[in-house]
Amino acid sequence: MSADERAVIEAATGEMGNKPDAVKLGWLKMRTKESWTKQRYTSTVGRALEKLRKMVEEREPGGSVS
Repeated sequence: MSADERAVIEAATGEMGNKPDAVKLGWLKMRTKESWTKQRYTSTVGRALEKLRKMVEEREPGGSVS
């Protein structure tokens, strides 16, 4: 996962998961030193969750990786 994807997963879960998106975007800006838009946040979260889903599927019994 990229640094951006790790950061948005961190912002989208745990204590930050219950905060408004504006707070998450501010936290991401502080953490990554880059500007974040709602669109960038949403697309990065989707991409990160898809990667995590594939990683879990590969590790499940009967998956492609033993």
